[in-house]
Amino acid sequence: DIVRQNMVSQERTVVAKDQRKLDKLTVNAAKTESVLTNEEGKIYLTKNGKKILIAPVGLDYIYFWASVSPDGTKICYYAGERGCFVCDLKGENNQFISKQCTAAQWYDNNTLVAMHDKDNGHYITAASIVAYTFDGKLQVLTSPDMIAMDPVATNGMIAFSTIQGKTYVMSVK
Repeated sequence: DIVRQNMVSQERTVVAKDQRKLDKLTVNAAKTESVLTNEEGKIYLTKNGKKILIAPVGLDYIYFWASVSPDGTKICYYAGERGCFVCDLKGENNQFISKQCTAAQWYDNNTLVAMHDKDNGHYITAASIVAYTFDGKLQVLTSPDMIAMDPVATNGMIAFSTIQGKTYVMSVK
């Protein structure tokens, strides 16, 4: 177990950092006894003290950016080379979102904000913040002349950083 130090709480997400690794826990707001963790590339849901491995597209993939929807009914995750998906809490009923939808965060129960990024194998050369709805719509939220990364959404606001280390906050209507 990690000795949790330097904890930062952001509504339903707690990020804990120690000398060995970064651990991100997403707490299901609707039922606080449920906790989603991303450990060593696998997704685990701990509910009522029971830890369950969830592998929605199989055990051969590494999972990133797993989080629970605000209403506590869905999981968003990125599976290795397959892309971003949403499923139910059992890891079933997968819905493909996009292969380019990286670092996705819940904006509301039907919308994800994420980044579209391109790199040359060493550096990010372009990135924008986008919004995806589950009916397949995509909206680019940032200017193409800015490298915008790592969105965080809460209370109708989206924060993101740039490659130069600047932080921006936008409200979306």
